[in-house]
Amino acid sequence: MQTTAACPELARYRKLASGQLSSPEKEAVLEHLEKCQVCARRVEALSEKDTLVDLILQARTLGDGPPGESVARLVERLRKLRPSAGAAPEASAQVRLACSGCGKALKVKGSLAGKKVHCPNCRAVVRVPNALEPQGEDSPRSSAPEGDEAMTLAPAGPVGGRSSAENPCDPGAGQPRPVGKELYDFLAPAQSPDELGRLGPYRILRVLGAGGMGVVFQAEDPNLQRLVALKAILPGLAASESAKQRFLREARAAAALKHDHVVTIHQVGEDRGVPFLAMEFLDGEPLDDCLKRAGRLPLAAVLRIGREMAEGLAAAHECGLIHRDIKPANVWLAGKKGRVKILDFGLARAATDEAHLTQSGAIVGTPAYMAPEQAQGLSVDPRCDLFSLGCVLYRLSTGAAPFRGTDMISTLMAVATEDPTPPVSLNPELPTELSDFIMRLLAKEPADRPESAQAVSDALERMERDHQSPATAKAGARQGKGKSGRLAAVTAACAAVALVAAGVVLYWPTSNGIVRIEIDDPKIEVVFDRDGPTFKGAGTQEIKLTSGKHGLHVKRGDLEFHTDKLVLKKGETTTLKVEWLEGKLLALQDGERIGEKIQAVEGGKGGGKIIPEEANPAKFTNGLGMEFVVVPPGKSWLGGGNGKLGSKEVEIAHAFYLGVYLVTQEEWEKVASSNPSQFRAVRGVAKEDQKRFPVDSVSWEEAQAFTERLNKQLQETGWVYRLPREAEWEYACRGGPGDKLESGFDFYLEKPAYQLLPGQANFEHGQGLRRTCKVGSYKPNRLGLYDMHGNVWEWCDDILDTTDAKLASLRVLRGGSWDSHVHNCSAWARRGDPTSHRNGNVGLRLARVPVGKEIIRQVTPGAKRPSGS
Repeated sequence: MQTTAACPELARYRKLASGQLSSPEKEAVLEHLEKCQVCARRVEALSEKDTLVDLILQARTLGDGPPGESVARLVERLRKLRPSAGAAPEASAQVRLACSGCGKALKVKGSLAGKKVHCPNCRAVVRVPNALEPQGEDSPRSSAPEGDEAMTLAPAGPVGGRSSAENPCDPGAGQPRPVGKELYDFLAPAQSPDELGRLGPYRILRVLGAGGMGVVFQAEDPNLQRLVALKAILPGLAASESAKQRFLREARAAAALKHDHVVTIHQVGEDRGVPFLAMEFLDGEPLDDCLKRAGRLPLAAVLRIGREMAEGLAAAHECGLIHRDIKPANVWLAGKKGRVKILDFGLARAATDEAHLTQSGAIVGTPAYMAPEQAQGLSVDPRCDLFSLGCVLYRLSTGAAPFRGTDMISTLMAVATEDPTPPVSLNPELPTELSDFIMRLLAKEPADRPESAQAVSDALERMERDHQSPATAKAGARQGKGKSGRLAAVTAACAAVALVAAGVVLYWPTSNGIVRIEIDDPKIEVVFDRDGPTFKGAGTQEIKLTSGKHGLHVKRGDLEFHTDKLVLKKGETTTLKVEWLEGKLLALQDGERIGEKIQAVEGGKGGGKIIPEEANPAKFTNGLGMEFVVVPPGKSWLGGGNGKLGSKEVEIAHAFYLGVYLVTQEEWEKVASSNPSQFRAVRGVAKEDQKRFPVDSVSWEEAQAFTERLNKQLQETGWVYRLPREAEWEYACRGGPGDKLESGFDFYLEKPAYQLLPGQANFEHGQGLRRTCKVGSYKPNRLGLYDMHGNVWEWCDDILDTTDAKLASLRVLRGGSWDSHVHNCSAWARRGDPTSHRNGNVGLRLARVPVGKEIIRQVTPGAKRPSGS
């Protein structure tokens, strides 16, 4: 049956899904859909071609009910229209389709539905669709294996310079498929014959792909003469301010994510009301094209691709981003070695996104690869990406998808209820260990999957070592006399190097490089990444580290320090030397100091430990027991957040100290002999714990008087206590020295992140404490500072830098509080209050600075920022 003139255009169904139709128009289209079998098939085809979010999630409503109800209405209507879904047509019927090789129209007997035939014109192999599968121009690539990418159009990310015959958006032997002019008629006029138009500073050369939400162009940056893949939101959706802001927010979040296995975002911008992002233009091919050609991949490729995908996901998850659409079409194999690049963070969300970002009850992702919790429209965490990764590994190792259905609904049902056949049953050559691991990734319950993407990467890397080629294993056995080749290499290397002084020399190799440790004192203990591998005294051990930054904790007796400046580069050898000089514990990487701790000397009227400034011990405790941590000198960028990079560069010229904790009620009483706190007697809190609650209801004037009394009481030669300057506070909150790429995050705990979970700080989150809490109740940032986000607002010494003259006398507060919305607890949030303002959500933290030295050498001016709420 052909589409009649009365049937709405496909674009109208897209508008229906994206909420662009009025209520009467919606009802008219839905009524037609309910009665028209042809349109039912067309909508089914549309939903199978586009990622589900492109069709459904963008809808505000399909009727007058809530979003979840609207999705259910559409699914139910389709279900009613398809009682014989998947049934083959009668033998006498004919199926019309287009050849994927030459593009010519074909007529095939209905009895061949679901089978593969040869095109009589070009002899290409073509799969005949079932009755309810999309046909003709709106069909997905007919060469796609069953059960795989039936629900996506093309990878909506950067693609390389392939011929049109290889490009999933250009089927046909060198003949580009026609693209509707509506995909580029919003561009600025072309300025040369070889371009479609202009968007921002870019020359648009051709359309690479399109979906329900956006279009991807091949473009050129004329200034750098560099090809880019340019992704733009469609103008119809760009008219929605919420959709535009979501696109920009996610684009900036992805742009701040820098990792070798994640596609690089060059620029995020907006032109003529259309947001866009420019990505690196890659050579190579998407993983799904590789699979269509090869079926299943060799074990070595499966493990390597899976590990690199897990490494990229681990980086995203550390930033608080969940991809939510991991599948072969969103994995690019770049260059000759097929290096993994994860594409399309268009569905990525922070784990704490609320309903205004993700509609309740909506389904997001690609059904054949989505986790059960996604299929049910429930909230998700990073482990949903691990389930999708398990689906990809299953496909790589067996050639088949783990969950298969004849349509969208049956595929979702399979994901939610069926257990796949173990991969080893489909591929007997597969190691049982890998098969079991893939099944664990595919567990229905998130808690039954591996705990993190990093854990997945570690496991796959270990399997890579264990399942090396027979020739390599044999050579290793000869060299190591029964030991693994890797361990034999370690043993040989250790034997070839003399001991340094009286210390211990340790080596270990990784898949990304070699780290050499030299320890010259048996009392030294070295711990990697806080709870990782530990070296104490003599000993040799093979461990692994991935490339990038690593934390290092060094201890000798009561003297210890932590540094995250150890950097391991892929394919290189680095030497880490940890030594004890008289009174000094020191760590050097390739001769450059990356951390130290100097033994303290006693002194000071208050009985505190007075240390020469150049020593910069990691921690200091004064005569009242108040603890401080050193904030090292350096440069960083301030004012960034919400995916936007910082606009002010600050240079801290001298190290200073900042209170490890907020000033407590007990400490305030020792100096001021009073306790003004609103929360000085909390029911159910032990007396000893109550002393450690932050002092609150303190005005700026009272905070200044407190520091004056403290300085008189302690009289520490060469040092003075005061409120921190605003730039000092934010610099310390962000973890000290950092590059501009780190300035786009909102929260800085052990690692920068875009989200702040209830278990990470005391802030208003619906079920919060609704009061202050004991300092140190949550984990610190990487400098060891607690409660930099939440608990109580912290007074700074500065006057609010505002353009409003009426607010010029206000003093700055930072950090948010127990009753603040999460965004007001971010590193960039600020507010101003009169110097006499007192409230149960306001307290202070002290800075300890060297006398006569200006801590802040320079702050590059930036735009004036509004105060927080």
